Amino acid sequence: MMETLRPFGRSFVRLGQALVVGLIVFFWGRSLWANWAQLRGYQWEVRPALLGASLLVLLFQMMLLALIWWWSLRFFGQQADLLAAMRVWLLAQIARYLPGGVWDTVGRVYLGGQAGFSHARTGLSVAVEMATETVAAAAVFLVSLLFWPKQSFHLPISALRLQIGHWMWVIAGLIVLGLVMLYPPLLERVLNFGLRLRGRPAIRLPLHYRDVLALTACHFGARWLVGAGFYLFVCAFVPLSAALLPVTAGIFAVAWLIGFLIVFVPMGLGVREGVMTALLVVFVPLPVATVTALGFRVWISLRDIVGAGVGLALRRCPVPPIPNSPI
Repeated sequence: MMETLRPFGRSFVRLGQALVVGLIVFFWGRSLWANWAQLRGYQWEVRPALLGASLLVLLFQMMLLALIWWWSLRFFGQQADLLAAMRVWLLAQIARYLPGGVWDTVGRVYLGGQAGFSHARTGLSVAVEMATETVAAAAVFLVSLLFWPKQSFHLPISALRLQIGHWMWVIAGLIVLGLVMLYPPLLERVLNFGLRLRGRPAIRLPLHYRDVLALTACHFGARWLVGAGFYLFVCAFVPLSAALLPVTAGIFAVAWLIGFLIVFVPMGLGVREGVMTALLVVFVPLPVATVTALGFRVWISLRDIVGAGVGLALRRCPVPPIPNSPI
């Protein structure tokens, strides 16, 4: 019975996703139309050098993420050639733009299998990557709150009217809570709960806690890198003080996190841009906040296309065969 209803469930989910995306596009279009006069009237001044620097930083961050994934495979006992792992990671990222929100994972498992990687180990590495990236993004945002100017504390995030000293205790507590959630036995239970909901068999995480913490630290650094790319992108349209670099990094981190956690919206489409606009408008004019929030998604897409091109170029590089044993 469940097998018969499963295709209808998938169709219902896809229909729901299409409706949500349609509503988001409608409201974004209406917002742009309402503010069109302000957008046209703004004195735009684009700095191409900063746009180029932003793209270079984003490309470096992308290569770093591929390197982190190659390193993480070793924690699962998967011996992998560096160039092969980077090729798989870079090519799979372009699949994120297909409807469904899971094709980058499917693509990594499939391409990894072609490269000789164990499907089980690849799948586990992707699951742990998602968990560590989530905690890392939350930590970047929480740390960035310490750098917000006092005059901006009328925002909802400061509604509790805590002083910086109090924020430090709250932030430290939340980061510790996130790290506790990454404790391998606890993380294994969370992952298995999600697998049971999808009718999948349980898994076992062959990880030490120090391995998970090391991966989280790497993703924490990578999150600051993409935040620096976002800061440079905004500076290409309006000058920003260097003191606002951690703030803009935190804005993108929390926008990415919210978009990632709202799973029924593919790639957080529209949600991420809405959060970025709402927070950026504190520091830059509304036209700049709107254009940079929307434009940065295009910029990230351009980075992914360039990364896929690098992945295709790496296919010409010969790699040694890798024995594929079950986990």
